[in-house]
Amino acid sequence: MNDIQEILDEALDKLSNEDFVASSELFRKVLKLDSDNFEAYKNLGLCEVNLDNTTEAINAFKKAHELDNSDATVLYYLACCKARTGNKEEAVEIFNKVLELRPDYLEVYKSLAMIYVEFAQIDSAIEIIKKLDNSVQTELN
Repeated sequence: MNDIQEILDEALDKLSNEDFVASSELFRKVLKLDSDNFEAYKNLGLCEVNLDNTTEAINAFKKAHELDNSDATVLYYLACCKARTGNKEEAVEIFNKVLELRPDYLEVYKSLAMIYVEFAQIDSAIEIIKKLDNSVQTELN
């Protein structure tokens, strides 16, 4: 096993134990050795979210998305961070991209509906809830 993988494994272990400070330091160490490490950026973003460093999380998720634009989870967390910082319109756009990648990502429907309710766009909120219902029905069949 190489040094990068060992550090990454240790970081993931600390992340699973909710030691966000130590794990973020280790993910940064991985990135010094491999600046294109998708897993390190993705998980660094998760650490930063849990440390309430939303701007840092956004930067990590953006870089992870540049490295792998097919990962719906990275986009989901990026959208959540955008919503948290008040960029709700951008969050809606990103949540919709998540649904293009993964129509069965149920949390996205909830997040979108909540934003639409905040915007007093009740028809849009209802439409999203209907799509959620359709998605759940499809999965059950």
